[in-house]
Amino acid sequence: MYINLREIASQFNEHSNSTEYYCKSKIQFENDTRRYYESNQSRFQLGDRANEFCLPYFSQGKVDSANLFGMNELILFAFYEITVGYKYKKILDLGANIGLHTIFLSLLGASVTSVEPDPNTFEILSNNVNSEISFNKPNLINAAACAEDFKLVKFLRVLQNRTGSHVAGARELLPYGGYDEIFVQGLSFSGLLSEGYDLVKIDVEGLEADLICSISLELFPETSYLVEIGNQENARKIWDCIQGCNFNAFSQKINWRKATKLEDLPNHHSEGTLFITRESTMNWEK
Repeated sequence: MYINLREIASQFNEHSNSTEYYCKSKIQFENDTRRYYESNQSRFQLGDRANEFCLPYFSQGKVDSANLFGMNELILFAFYEITVGYKYKKILDLGANIGLHTIFLSLLGASVTSVEPDPNTFEILSNNVNSEISFNKPNLINAAACAEDFKLVKFLRVLQNRTGSHVAGARELLPYGGYDEIFVQGLSFSGLLSEGYDLVKIDVEGLEADLICSISLELFPETSYLVEIGNQENARKIWDCIQGCNFNAFSQKINWRKATKLEDLPNHHSEGTLFITRESTMNWEK
């Protein structure tokens, strides 16, 4: 299955989930990907730069591999297509899940470190990466990114949606439909960043504000961040953290324009991603 990422990138000023382009494309890609897996196919060609790869079908409760190709994810892949390997060459993937971002970033030539807390998901991640990446293998870490180091931290494996599994306390409400409690190693965000990254993808299911607020962004001036924000309180905390430092925020919610007020930030995963950077613009055209 081929997905034209440069076409998606060219529509960057229509990436808000309220636009006609977004709504029509979302339905199209969701239906196409679902039918593709249902026909027992699992090989994907994302854009024109990376090699074709396989992402086997896995059920993760009520979500599955097809859901990993949602519109907001494809928008991120389009951003990778035009920047990774050129501008961003060393990348930290927090919340790697079963490896779709990790595999694609590695195929684009980036040096990738991927962090995934759930040991069961981590095993699938490792198998997928080892099957698809022969050279330029990413560094895989089975741990949770946290505000500080922990020998063990409680982690909730959400039974109906394992993509929503999270560190205990990261979300206000307990998961609907049940969960397993496990304990995993916790690694501090500042410690992870000390390795020096150009770009960090943060998809940590409610812990994003804790991570961003645990560091001084000014200590890592060359690092940019792609952040999924899960709720209004986390949006407020991140907004407050950005104020007063020499970083800008570009929001998918407002078609990647520079955020000038709290309301411009996404406050739910459906509203897409926030890009935090020292750069003065977000360049969608290479």
